[in-house]
Amino acid sequence: MTSALRRRKESKCEICGRASDGELCRYHREARRRLIRHYGVWRERTSLDWRGYLDEICRNELAGAWIREVAGFMIKRGELPTELKGQST
Repeated sequence: MTSALRRRKESKCEICGRASDGELCRYHREARRRLIRHYGVWRERTSLDWRGYLDEICRNELAGAWIREVAGFMIKRGELPTELKGQST
């Protein structure tokens, strides 16, 4: 087994430490996908920019824990998803 393959198999989620095949476990990866997908709706209804949206998600007690954790992680990293680059955020 190559060292790159071994590292990939031994990867841990950067948020929770669960085993992952990348930087996030399957739960946080799905939460990230949903967070990005729903941003357009929030932007139309609230005119929030990306950072404002993430802040709102972090404060929203009705949002799931994984979604809030991913939002906080993205804020900390200053992440703007590739899907949103070039859009007015």
